Amino acid sequence: MLQDFPHRQHLLITAFVWSIAGSLSSFGQIGNQVDEIVTDFNGYWRSGVGNINPVLPVNSHNLLAFTYDSVRYSTGVNDAVLTANGLTFTPRIYKAIGVSAVPGTLTTNTKLGLGALYDGVNPGPSVPAPSAALSYYLMDGPQGLNLGTGIANLPVGFLSFDVNNMQAGNIGDGIPDIIITQIASPSATADKYSFRNASGQLVDNEVSINLSALNVLGNWTADFYETTPTRTLTAGFTNTSRPLRLWATDLAGFGITPGNIGSITTFRIELSGQSDVAFVAYNASALSLVPEELPGGVVKQPSLWLKANNGPGTMTNLAPVPDWADKSGKANNASQSATALRPVFLTQGLNYNPYVRFGAQYLNTFQNLTNGNGNPYSTFVVFQQENTTAKNILGSTGANCTTCVRQQLSNAAVNPALFNGTVNIFPNSPPAAGLQPWIWTSRYNGASGSTLFMNMQSSQTSTTVQTFTNRPSQIGSHSNGTPAGSSLIAEVITYPEALTNNEVQRISSYLGIKYGISISADYLSCNGSVIFESDEAGTTIVYDRRITGIGRENCQQLYQRQSKSVHAGALITLGGGGVIAATNAANTGVLPDSCYLVTGDNNGAVTWGSAPVGLPVTERIARTWRARKSGNPGAVLIRIPSSTSA
Repeated sequence: MLQDFPHRQHLLITAFVWSIAGSLSSFGQIGNQVDEIVTDFNGYWRSGVGNINPVLPVNSHNLLAFTYDSVRYSTGVNDAVLTANGLTFTPRIYKAIGVSAVPGTLTTNTKLGLGALYDGVNPGPSVPAPSAALSYYLMDGPQGLNLGTGIANLPVGFLSFDVNNMQAGNIGDGIPDIIITQIASPSATADKYSFRNASGQLVDNEVSINLSALNVLGNWTADFYETTPTRTLTAGFTNTSRPLRLWATDLAGFGITPGNIGSITTFRIELSGQSDVAFVAYNASALSLVPEELPGGVVKQPSLWLKANNGPGTMTNLAPVPDWADKSGKANNASQSATALRPVFLTQGLNYNPYVRFGAQYLNTFQNLTNGNGNPYSTFVVFQQENTTAKNILGSTGANCTTCVRQQLSNAAVNPALFNGTVNIFPNSPPAAGLQPWIWTSRYNGASGSTLFMNMQSSQTSTTVQTFTNRPSQIGSHSNGTPAGSSLIAEVITYPEALTNNEVQRISSYLGIKYGISISADYLSCNGSVIFESDEAGTTIVYDRRITGIGRENCQQLYQRQSKSVHAGALITLGGGGVIAATNAANTGVLPDSCYLVTGDNNGAVTWGSAPVGLPVTERIARTWRARKSGNPGAVLIRIPSSTSA
C-alpha cells in the first residue's frame, strides 16, 4: 500500500529540482523537510532554508552534511571540513548504491545533468562528449555522493538492490537511513519504493513520495545533455540555474519492524519515467544496498529465471526434479506434483554445468508469462535436443493449447518454431542443424511482430500479430505428454516485454560464456563493454568458431571457472586458477570479479602444412586462435589433447 510519512520517520532523499520541458517528477512530504545542506563546492558551501547561499555551484560538489529536525548529520565524505568551519555534527557514513546500468529505454526527454563547468567549458558542450555510461553519473564522487551530476527523466523500469546487514537497532532511531535523489520539478507521477522478501513479495509498506511541498535549500547552474542518440547540448538546456531540495525518513517509514526485518532481501524502486536522480545512497551503519544480479546486467525485471546450476529441487544425478526455484525475484517457481511427470537432473551437462532432461515430462509455473493477452515478451532457452522427435521446449500451460504461445522443435529436422496457438509464425525458419546445444531467443513486440534468434544468428522476423491467451509458463512437453522428444534444458529466462537488441546481445553473451556456445555477435559484459570480438582489426581473419571463455561478473551471477566449447572439433579447455575439474562447481580455482579470458579459432584445419612466410618455423597447423583478456583472471591452465596435431 501507499503511505505518507509522519514527521519523525527519516529516510533522507536529496533532490535537485530541474525544470525540464515543464513536466518532471517529485517525491516527499512537508513533514520530512531537510533544512540545510553542506557541500564541498569551492572547498565549503553551505545553504538552507532562510539562508540561501547566493553562490551557485557550477561543478561537482559532494554532500558533506545535512540538517534534519535540528540535527546536523555528516556523510563521512570529509568531516574535517565541517570541523574546520566550526560546525557541530553527528558523524555518519553514507554511500551511494552502485547502479550497473540505466534501466529501460532512453527517450528524448531523458537528460544527463552536469554542473555547467563540469567539463571546463562555459558556456557550451564538452569535447569529447560526456560518457555514454550513464550509470556512472548516478554513483560518482567520493562515496558516490556527487550533487553536481545526475539523470533527469529516467526511463520506465526497475532498480533493484540486495539488502544486507540491516540493523534492527536503527529502526525508528530518528537518523536518516537512505538517500534517494530526485532532480526535477514536481509532477503528479511519483516513483514507488519498497522493501521485499526473497519471493519478491512486499514487506509492509510501498511508498510513493512527493517532493512538491518541500522548501528550496539552494540553487546551482547546470548543462542538460541529450542522452539519445548522442550526448549533445542544445541552447535551451545550457548554463541554466535550478533549485535543490532534500527529503528524509528512516527505515520505520516503510513499516519495517524488528519482527519483519529478517524477511527483507531486496530494496526496489519502480521508476515512473519521470523521475530525476542524482544518486541513491544508504546509512552504512543501518544496512547496505547492492545491485541485484540479473542476466546480462540488464536492469529489467524478468518474469522467470531458471538455472540448472542453482535452483532445482534436487542436485543428485539422475534424480527426478520436483521443482525448480525461480531466481528472478518473482517467486515464479516451476514444479510438478506427479512423480511420473518430473524431469531428471543431470550433473554432467553443457560446458561443465548441469541441465535438466525433459522427455514426456514438464514443469509448470504459477505466474503468467507476460502482462496480458497478446502483450510483448522475450524468452531465452539454453537447450540441446537428444533426438529428432518433435519437442515442446517452452510454452503456456495447457494440453496442446490452441490459444497459447510456445517454442517448439516442430519436426525431425529439429526445426525451431514459434507457435501462436496452432500456427507456426516462422514456417520457413532454418533447421537447428543437428542436435548441438543452442541459445534460442524469441521476442514479440506487439504490432512490430516477432524475431527469432538461434545463437544470435539466423535472425528471422515475422509481422504476425500474436493473439495468444496469457497463461503461466510450462517447461517441457504439453500437459498431455506430447510432443515426447527428449530435450536437455540448462537455463530459461523470460521477460514480460520486448528487449532491445543490445539487451538480447548482453544476455546471449552471458549464456554463451557460461555454456560454451558460440554466438554470432560481439560478447558484451554487464556494462556493455566488449569482452571478445571475433574479427581481428586490420585483417580478414575471423575467429568466430568454438569460442571458449572463463570469467566472473557478480552483476549477473556469472562464475565460469572452466570452459570448453560445446561445438564439434573444440580443442582448448581453459581452467581458472590453474584448475580443471570434473564440473564447474567442483573447480576450486578463484577468479576476481569483472574478469574474462575468451578465445576463438579461425576454423582452420588441424593437419600440418607449410607455415606462412616470415614465421620462424617451416610447418604449422592452419588453425589459429585469438584470445582476449579483460580484468585480471590470474593463472589459467590451457589444456590441449595430446592426440591432436595441435
